[in-house]
Amino acid sequence: MKIAIGVLAYRAPLVLAETVRHWPSDWQIYVHIDAKAEIAPFAALLDLPNVTILEQRFDALWGGFKVVEAELALMAAANHIDPEVFLLHSDDSVPLMTPARTIRTLEDHQRWIPMVPTDWDVILDRYDAAVCYDIRAINPQHSPGDRRFSADDAASLVGLGALLQRGKIHLDGLFHRSQWKAVFGPDIPYILDRYRADHQMRESFRFSIIPDEMYIPTILGSKVGGSRLPDRYMWADFSMDPKPYLYRELSELAEPLRQEYMFVRKIHEPALARQLLKQASA
Repeated sequence: MKIAIGVLAYRAPLVLAETVRHWPSDWQIYVHIDAKAEIAPFAALLDLPNVTILEQRFDALWGGFKVVEAELALMAAANHIDPEVFLLHSDDSVPLMTPARTIRTLEDHQRWIPMVPTDWDVILDRYDAAVCYDIRAINPQHSPGDRRFSADDAASLVGLGALLQRGKIHLDGLFHRSQWKAVFGPDIPYILDRYRADHQMRESFRFSIIPDEMYIPTILGSKVGGSRLPDRYMWADFSMDPKPYLYRELSELAEPLRQEYMFVRKIHEPALARQLLKQASA
């Protein structure tokens, strides 16, 4: 199976280095380093023949559409090798399976590609909202110290104003799932073509809240009808503070290992990443 890995990187270069060594050398890995991050800590990855660091870098603020654009840039890079499966994870994610077991799990596609058609008001409201979280000055999770607007911000506000005049497109169905996903290779060009061609849909999601959990799932869900199957792709714990919970001890991770998740998020210590990878390979 030809695998391509896409990584949204920001704060955990040493954990990512551990994960990269876990994957086989013929798995191609594409890394987007957030524009807010220093690139020097990731420099060691440049020496690895199966790692490509994207030149284009987005300022991927929480809840904004630039997160989606970074994902799409990774998919576009991976599309050049025509992969059978594209896996997306963050640099602070650690795989909980060996590569061989990962492939077996991917072959059982029923376990990992749920796209949930939603009538949940919270999600519908995120789509219906007219906001622009790509602007630092008004992003709810960005530092409040600087409220100046840039020329790009002004252009975004013009786009938001135009959307308010014409309204968002009506969707036959809104699909929702985690940002972290596995995508069949043949679906990658379909997603990229819809992004480029369907301006109204793109702009409707651009000015929504947390579109990374809605835009690509809606493109795929409208194509294949979606699925309500359990998601065992990425584990993150939102029951404890800080949300999602930052893990420090191997003993805290018994549940995702027991439930056979493919990845776990929020690992910032390389020593813990090594312990997890050793346990996963046992």
